[in-house]
Amino acid sequence: MSEDTLYEFQQRYDLPQNWASNNPILPQGVLGFESNTLKFKLGDGATRWNDLPYASSPAVSGGDMAKTDFFKGLGSRNTNYIDHCAHGDNAPLSVREFGAKGDGSSDDTDAIQLAIAYAYGCGGRSIYLPGGTYCISRPLYIWGGVTYDSLATRLIGDAVNTAVIRKTTHNPTGDGTACDGIDAILICVNASKDLSQDTYRVELSNMYLDGKLSDTDLCAYGIYMPGEGADLLFDSITVRAQTGVQFAGNIWQSNFKNITMWASVKGFSMLRSGTSNHIDKAFVVGSSVYAYELRGDYSTASALAADSCTGVIYYFAYGSWSVNGLGNESSPNATCTVKTGQEACITLKSVGFGCHDGADAAVFSPGNYSILTVIGGRIGYSGAIHAGALYDLNAEFTKLSLKDVFIGDKFTRMPTVYSVKNQFVFSDNRGSFGLRENMPFLGVDVAGNDATGVVSPKLDYWMTSPAWDGRALFLSVDTVRLGMNGEAVGYSQKPQVGDVFLTKNVASRGVLGWVCVSNAGATYQRDCTFWGIPAYTYGPTANRPVPTGNTWLEPGIMYFDTDLGKPVWWNGSAHWVDGTGAVV
Repeated sequence: MSEDTLYEFQQRYDLPQNWASNNPILPQGVLGFESNTLKFKLGDGATRWNDLPYASSPAVSGGDMAKTDFFKGLGSRNTNYIDHCAHGDNAPLSVREFGAKGDGSSDDTDAIQLAIAYAYGCGGRSIYLPGGTYCISRPLYIWGGVTYDSLATRLIGDAVNTAVIRKTTHNPTGDGTACDGIDAILICVNASKDLSQDTYRVELSNMYLDGKLSDTDLCAYGIYMPGEGADLLFDSITVRAQTGVQFAGNIWQSNFKNITMWASVKGFSMLRSGTSNHIDKAFVVGSSVYAYELRGDYSTASALAADSCTGVIYYFAYGSWSVNGLGNESSPNATCTVKTGQEACITLKSVGFGCHDGADAAVFSPGNYSILTVIGGRIGYSGAIHAGALYDLNAEFTKLSLKDVFIGDKFTRMPTVYSVKNQFVFSDNRGSFGLRENMPFLGVDVAGNDATGVVSPKLDYWMTSPAWDGRALFLSVDTVRLGMNGEAVGYSQKPQVGDVFLTKNVASRGVLGWVCVSNAGATYQRDCTFWGIPAYTYGPTANRPVPTGNTWLEPGIMYFDTDLGKPVWWNGSAHWVDGTGAVV
């Protein structure tokens, strides 16, 4: 028989115990595959299963399957296909050549799994998924190598919007192995399914993994890896499942890019540690626990986004990550934007965060012995007031640092600072300061334009709340009396009773600052009642503070006139008087 004779390629899959109990007669040329051992038998049309010999070794390792006589000369429905392994052809293997239809209704599980097993048996080959919707009734195993130098097993779709693998049931593998019980679309593991052995060199790209079983039901995982592994590459994948991508073991030296996850529970989840991983251009929609759950050391990410999520958006559970560009624009019901676990050292650059409306919500919440550094970006977009807080320091020995971050919204709840061992640092082009427990919040008096376009002071409660009663401390304020003489000046906020304003012009104001004692009925700062905080000032008569223009002197301030040798007081109208009331 010529080596190029073509055959119709037919195959069946089942568990070993089912083959043994049913003991069928396979038609001549039909392959019977044991789904959890990769052992197979070739039907002869007469001999029952239990009496047929196996055509492969019990444990197929890279290259062994290619050496078996069974695969030599096998053809398929594709008349151009003969035997890629035997002929040394490295072109991708189409799943259509193994019987997959991709018609949106046929069960293509066995055909795709056979293509994957065959490619793996050839020592690592690419499997091509042409455009179509491939329905599967149980998870597909994506076999990886067991060493760094293993040839990669690649499952490559036609395009993310045309090559669809759709899981139609919650069925797990049902093969009785350590991977049984997993309701996933793809399971990445070594061929022996030995979780004590690492899995290397799995590549997935250009496909849509659809786990939508109904309008209200999703399969548990899109991509699941139960063991440890490295040198993984996932690129241009869309996933719809309860959890988009999850790694149960340590992962290292792997890349994940252009991944969109429509997830109801978690988006991208790493349950164990790892090193040297990178995530690029990922998007999570709808998660309720974590949009991103990341662990590991010296790992990086860029261009991460989330939307319409609840729970925590970014959870850095452990390790050191540097992320350049991450955001969340519309998740008002989330509980926290960035949360870290214990001993995490996280650096975030160029952030863009919308805020959350829950009373217990916080934008930042670092964990024990953690350092969270945020450099550049914006928090809040609309100037709205939110019920939560900018941050919570509920752990010990934590440090949160914001540098050159614009705070666009305001927060009602006072942040919690659990321990004096915690520190919050804010810095911008005006300098930096540290904040610890039992210190008041700080506000600033920044330049703003009034209704006429004139530059004037503007009260800014950054990181604090207009409803946080009597706890704000404002530094370097020019005056709280601007606008008292009728000039067109408006302030963005009115202060709260007990807010303290320290002036930057003690000599000309005659006081250290002011404290707000009443804001009843006030719309602007100028409508409130302030009392001056006395300062002990002295000097010659010529250096007495003099009200000019917008300069306002508090009635009753004292100045010790060294020329007269006695104190004088400002009477609130136009004169300095001595203790007898005489103008001096």
